[in-house]
Amino acid sequence: MKTTTISAADFIGRILSGGGFHVGERYVVTGEVSLRGAILPRPLLLHGFLFEGPVDLSDTSVPGELDFSDCRFRRNLRLNQMHVQGSIRFRRVRIDLEEYQRDNSGGIGIDAVGLEADGDLRIEDLICSGGVQAAGLAVAGAADWQDIEIAHSLDLSGGQIGGRLQMSRCKVRGSINMMALNVRSHAEIGQVNVAGDCSLTSARIEQGLYIASTRIEGTLLISNAYMSALQIERQSPNVQGSHFGAISAYGLEISLGFKLCGATVGPHPSDPSEPVLSLGRIKADHIQFWRPSLYWNVMLQAQNADADTRLKIRDLMLTHVDGDIEMDAAQIVRTIDMTGLVATGRVNLSNSQIGNELLVSSALTLRNNHQTRRERREILNAALGGDTTRGEPRRASFRSLNMEDCRIETDVDLTGLDLREGLSAQHVTAGGTVMLAETGEDVPESFINCPARADFTGAKLYKLQASGSSFNALPPAEGGTLPAGLILDDAEVMLLRLFPKRGLGREETYPKPLGVSNLTVRHWKLLDSENEDFRSESEEAKTFLRLLKNDPRISRTTYLSIVSTLRDQGHERASSSVFRGLSWRTLGEGIRQTLNQLSPRRALFLPLQAASWLLTSAYGLLLGFGTAPLRLGALILGVGFLSYISVYNLNSNLEMRVSQEGEAPRYAAAIGNDACTNWQKTLVMLRHHVPVAVNEESETCRLRQYGSVNATPPLWLGADPPVVPWPLSPLEFGVYMRLLALMLWPPFLAFALKRAFRE
Repeated sequence: MKTTTISAADFIGRILSGGGFHVGERYVVTGEVSLRGAILPRPLLLHGFLFEGPVDLSDTSVPGELDFSDCRFRRNLRLNQMHVQGSIRFRRVRIDLEEYQRDNSGGIGIDAVGLEADGDLRIEDLICSGGVQAAGLAVAGAADWQDIEIAHSLDLSGGQIGGRLQMSRCKVRGSINMMALNVRSHAEIGQVNVAGDCSLTSARIEQGLYIASTRIEGTLLISNAYMSALQIERQSPNVQGSHFGAISAYGLEISLGFKLCGATVGPHPSDPSEPVLSLGRIKADHIQFWRPSLYWNVMLQAQNADADTRLKIRDLMLTHVDGDIEMDAAQIVRTIDMTGLVATGRVNLSNSQIGNELLVSSALTLRNNHQTRRERREILNAALGGDTTRGEPRRASFRSLNMEDCRIETDVDLTGLDLREGLSAQHVTAGGTVMLAETGEDVPESFINCPARADFTGAKLYKLQASGSSFNALPPAEGGTLPAGLILDDAEVMLLRLFPKRGLGREETYPKPLGVSNLTVRHWKLLDSENEDFRSESEEAKTFLRLLKNDPRISRTTYLSIVSTLRDQGHERASSSVFRGLSWRTLGEGIRQTLNQLSPRRALFLPLQAASWLLTSAYGLLLGFGTAPLRLGALILGVGFLSYISVYNLNSNLEMRVSQEGEAPRYAAAIGNDACTNWQKTLVMLRHHVPVAVNEESETCRLRQYGSVNATPPLWLGADPPVVPWPLSPLEFGVYMRLLALMLWPPFLAFALKRAFRE
């Protein structure tokens, strides 16, 4: 091919005069080409040119297309404020800045600030040894960047793209700046490698941003931007997944959803203490860290592969974040789905609002979902049966999860989550079920693993499901603090459903430790895996007491809440047993604290406290702390019965009223014909054991009145003559029995009437 060398002046003359160049001939242009401010008479179509000097087309107006194909520039190319009334095309363009030029021009190979094109911008196979500066670029049509290699940075900030923006197979050794970029259609970024940051801060992309197989060593900045959708997906395990040093999308607004699937994020390129995925104050329809339909399609296609290959494919299709995830104050219209997500740092959802669900699902909850198709259920059933190599989603893993002050309108599924530290859900509100555990009819339960605190202090939940299998920390000493376990202090729960963890001894061990201080629950359901619906009231009470003992602190409010709930359900015996458990535990705690805090000064009051403990213990033993007055009634009846057979039934303890004609009535020993009948003996017993007023003068049979110690000894079991003497006279015995009756009957009647009217 013929090569012709022309001067810059000759080139400019031909362009301004509307002259042309021979097709198929190469031209070498020497000197500096400057068409600044010129109005060209015809489109500028340059093929196969080599420009040895700088080319300046600033403020130039082109009436048609601008086409640089197979051109090479030894100095920089300036297109500032240029107006092209057609399309712009760069094909197989090379910009080889000499070293001194790169230094003197700030490394800019193409300076196109304010460039305007009424058509499309198509750049294919461009290699630029400097940077590309195109801030304020305005393109009426589409902007395509394909097979680009830029040695420095690419600046598209403030640009206006009337069609789509597509960047594919690009390599930028610096950063990409698309701050405040406005794209009327969608933007696609595929197979792009960026050594620095990629900024879309304050950008607006009307129909969504789609990123695939892209590697950004720095941070993807999307703060305060708007786009209808943001999808970062891996379509197949055979293609390279996207990688980002960090993603910062604070204040991002997405009218549809944000998907980050099959990508890796982190570690942070500059500051390890900063979150690698920042989605604070994001507004979106939904957020997904896996795409179920794509995932299952890939896994079903891999069913013929070996187990190790399936596990490798599974991990490639799921997301990994090496660092913290911040989603505080997010506003999500529908769902956040973090199933299978691995984050080495913490995940923060504090102060977020979720219009539907928060999901970190397990194989069991995925199987139970009515939307799961049959072929996917087969894989999940295999996983639940022990075959974990067929491709079910891996369990998610976080260092910790923060949901403080979060509001979720429906369900929260955390059964597929493993935590290395704790779960903070203080003051969270959930209108549906919060599943920390789920059980199946034919498979083991699925549950969150939480070695530290799962703190739901002040939460308001419609339904909470939890299992003792989730918490394995040892409970602290009685009255101590709770560094681990399920904390429900000051929470309000409509239905609390707890699954026991069965040990070798078949003893139910619910979440331990368990914080239930001031917990309010409308309905309790403590499930027995064998027979949850037909538990006896005594077993129900024992179950509640075992549960409450998992909290080393004593919360009277929670105990009384359970008492009230059981009573409303008609379980009076179980209710009373729980109340007695509270009272005995409170007494024991009071004794323990007193003895632990004993000092010489407090020891002076120890006898009074000991007397108080004895009275309280007697109250508990005899009346069940007011819930079992029949105990005291049984004592009264027992004392009366024993007294009858040992005292009142013996004629030697009685005397009979005898009256003879003409003589005043007198009392004689109840022997022979003057012996008292059994009915009369019973009346004597009742007069001394029932506190009623009696006219002593009208008594037909009474206890003997004289006070000889050995003359009429009461007997427990004996016969006439008596064989076991007591150091009391019958009259003294009667006085003591009346005093005892006066002590026992009032509390018995009071609590018996109270219980009768309550029932």
